[in-house]
Amino acid sequence: MRPVIWCVGLLVLAAGHLAVLAGRPDQLRTVHLVYANHLDVGFTATDDVVINKYFHEYYPKAIAVAEELKKRTGPERLVYTTHSFLVSLFLDCPRCIGVTCPTDDEVTAFKQAVAEGVITWHAMPFNAQLEFYDAPLVEAAVQLTHDLDALFGLPPKVTMSQRDVPGTTRAALPLLYGQGVRAISVGVNAASAPPAVPHDQAFIWRDEASQTDMLAMFHPGGYSGGVGDTPVDGPNNCIQADGFDHALCCAWRGDNAGPPDVDEVLRVWAKVQGNFPGAQVLASGFDDFMTPFLEAVPQLRLPIITQEIGDSWIYGVPSDAGKTSEYRDILRQIRAAGSAFTNDAGYKNASRFLLKVGEHTWGTDSKWVLADWVNWDNPSFHRQLQQMGPNYATTIQSWLRQRKWLDWALDALEEGAPLKHAMLAARDAVRDRNKAPNPEALGFHRMADGDDTLSSHAWDIRIHPETGALAGLRFRWPGSREGADWASKDHPLGQVVYNTYTEGDYQVIFRDYSYCPAEEWAQLDFGKHNCNVAHPRHAAATASLTEVWHKGDGEVFEVLVRSRLPDWMVTDAGAPEEVWTHIQSPKNDASLLYDVIWVNKTATRLPEALWVKFAPDPALVNASSWAMYKLGRPILPANVVRNGSYSQHGVTDEGVTVTAAGAQSWEKLQIKSFDAAVVSPGEATPFPNPLHPPDMTKGMSFNLANNIWGTNYIMWQPYRPEDRDMRFRFALQVHDVRDAGHQALFGDKYAVQNPAQTMQTGQSRSSGLVAVS
Repeated sequence: MRPVIWCVGLLVLAAGHLAVLAGRPDQLRTVHLVYANHLDVGFTATDDVVINKYFHEYYPKAIAVAEELKKRTGPERLVYTTHSFLVSLFLDCPRCIGVTCPTDDEVTAFKQAVAEGVITWHAMPFNAQLEFYDAPLVEAAVQLTHDLDALFGLPPKVTMSQRDVPGTTRAALPLLYGQGVRAISVGVNAASAPPAVPHDQAFIWRDEASQTDMLAMFHPGGYSGGVGDTPVDGPNNCIQADGFDHALCCAWRGDNAGPPDVDEVLRVWAKVQGNFPGAQVLASGFDDFMTPFLEAVPQLRLPIITQEIGDSWIYGVPSDAGKTSEYRDILRQIRAAGSAFTNDAGYKNASRFLLKVGEHTWGTDSKWVLADWVNWDNPSFHRQLQQMGPNYATTIQSWLRQRKWLDWALDALEEGAPLKHAMLAARDAVRDRNKAPNPEALGFHRMADGDDTLSSHAWDIRIHPETGALAGLRFRWPGSREGADWASKDHPLGQVVYNTYTEGDYQVIFRDYSYCPAEEWAQLDFGKHNCNVAHPRHAAATASLTEVWHKGDGEVFEVLVRSRLPDWMVTDAGAPEEVWTHIQSPKNDASLLYDVIWVNKTATRLPEALWVKFAPDPALVNASSWAMYKLGRPILPANVVRNGSYSQHGVTDEGVTVTAAGAQSWEKLQIKSFDAAVVSPGEATPFPNPLHPPDMTKGMSFNLANNIWGTNYIMWQPYRPEDRDMRFRFALQVHDVRDAGHQALFGDKYAVQNPAQTMQTGQSRSSGLVAVS
């Protein structure tokens, strides 16, 4: 979402220990030149305006430029790489999203251009944040592309391109491999820390658990190399390998900038030919290079990376808690329906819209559209909301349109389909679920002060007398087994914490994270420019208990805990007026359901974050055993590359796990999360931190909401009246790691996916992708 900029030496990239062998230019016979521009489905304008521009301006322009080049006597040609999401909408145009659908003549010309190789695409629909998907949706993303390939009689694409988003999760590798993807090309945003992997060189990214190898190529400092009117990789940026006589050079234009004109093609071509005078330059798609490269890999000495990289932009996801909760509800319904539904044509149509929720564009460019650097304090900001000037109206409308992709996904399902009915009912039930509870109307009784212990058929718990979190938590195992008491007064679980920040807190971004920290656009995108005019505070507060209500019969129990945050956080920042915790030990289920409800949250532009913290006593747990479930697969937070995503991770419903220490080392605690999608390991922070691995003795914190990032994420919550009250559902379970049958103890209240049913193992090393280390 930013210009391509060349920066040098601004980060310790920590990749120098890897043996990276570049090719020799004098050995190259063929240079593959990929022309593209960065796609933001939004950002430069609302999403419908952007899509229309590709349909009616950029595709005809690419065709016209290619035709003009063919009339010339020189070798220069244009193959324009676009994105399968746009192609799918172009060929099967949904008028419901408000675009102007192409004419028959435009479609005919486009199809001819594809047949002639003038227009192509890569393996993913667009630039996605894969950690925000679940396993079936990752598979649906690649399938959308391959369905288009089949429509045109083309080989299925094997190379995934990702620009802007600095990385992705290793957990995606077996899923991508299972769908036929063999390589990932990443152009890291110019203001973001490039992960400490080989840069501008191919390497093997290996997921050891599934024995999956994936070729990967990371470019730091932008979508590709080059600046100004000649945006193309230089000789040190093009992908080369010693012993291989092909190279890959990318010429990536800016955000929604469209294809190059004839003059730019000629300039780029001349520069590349000058860099490699003895080679033939070919206008290509990614796979034109990747096909011979994959064949050569077994004979090449490529570096191998086995660590997690992660997505250091995932901290933008909690900026829209309501959309995230609804989206995860829909994914859960789809998983419960199984493959019979996901193979249905109706679902394939609906998945196009659902995929868009995980695309990296969530609104318009806030530094140009909203562009309010004055009204930071709540009274001034709330007056702006009441007056609703065009900058505020356009910004909010862009967020609402991005949220509409969920509605369009449901609308695309066939009328009368049982799953559509269930999804619509679930969506309508969200409002009731999110309402502030009325304990007396629900049959609860107020607990006396000091009466803080409750038991059920499955759990003994204790309510913290000051915060209302769990000050005691022990599972009642059958027989003689006695498990750990996971919580204590000094180390409670499920603690609600609210943080406020100042401009000074953003220095971690500009000092440690930003690749080009001096650029004005980077300061505006990643910071809260001039917010100190409102005198924000750097502060953290734990919710304070005000009352406890309960009901139950000794076999089951329900508890409602009411708590509050400091008054100034409600009036001067964005804290909710009340926080309720709903704790249930239901019949016929050994899970402890733990819901956190914010009530009447204040909208603020000042930087904030709201957390639910789970930090057991470090002496009780094996801190190195903490694991996060990303796309249904466990990832260790300590096993992340430098400049990767140390601070935040996207997790699926399985959430996080930790194993007890000492005599209870056979017991594992699992904290599932059904609405909050992002967890911060160690000391909770909403800021990207590329340099310091987490201290896992400080546990895990789920981020319910934050507005830390600018760019095009949501700047305040709620922006819809319906989101003033929100419920975040968690489930606590314990497992005996020695007993494969222990899962039967737990119910399936939210139709949580079974990772064993959704993970695919890519047999990469037996299929020809072999690295010589």
